[in-house]
Amino acid sequence: MSLRMTVARIVSTPAPAPEHNLAGTSGHVVVGAEVSSQTLTRELRNQLDGWVSRIPDCLDWSVEPGNGASSPPAKRLKLLYWFARFALYRPLILRVQQDPSLRLQNFEWSLLHEGLLSALTLAKVFLTEEPDVDVIEGNRILSAIYALKAMTSTRSLLALYGQNLDQIVQAAMDALRTRFADRCEWLLCKIYQIDLVNGS
Repeated sequence: MSLRMTVARIVSTPAPAPEHNLAGTSGHVVVGAEVSSQTLTRELRNQLDGWVSRIPDCLDWSVEPGNGASSPPAKRLKLLYWFARFALYRPLILRVQQDPSLRLQNFEWSLLHEGLLSALTLAKVFLTEEPDVDVIEGNRILSAIYALKAMTSTRSLLALYGQNLDQIVQAAMDALRTRFADRCEWLLCKIYQIDLVNGS
């Protein structure tokens, strides 16, 4: 399956709806929906991994920021790949953002961490490789940056991997602001809105 088809499937898959338990505390998901959501997430992640494994070595392409081919199409594919990884876990990230008191099971913490690391890597690819991005890609990068800025409770998780979150996020915001200064007021408004919400 192509990367674009996998991304389309990830983005169009609805997130499982939280259900209230008898005590009225939100955050519990219907067991059948949770199992099918886990299965679908695993399947989509396997498709992403399979896509990477099918790339011929002669193309010298790597998922890692700063490694592999540096042609414009290679850079855009890398952005798309990391956006797909982030988008796969974005419903869980949004659930945690909306309900900070949500209690996660161990496997959910690992998925949350995977999603946030994917968002961080997407920002790093944008900064390291300096690809020419259009408004849609800029919005995707901005959604990852917003997820990172909004998840202050997980900064300690990212710190375990030696990631300087604030510096990377601010540099990515500044780079987006510079790239779109005279190209897209809509995206600039979103950037300034994030700055206002987060008090930057």
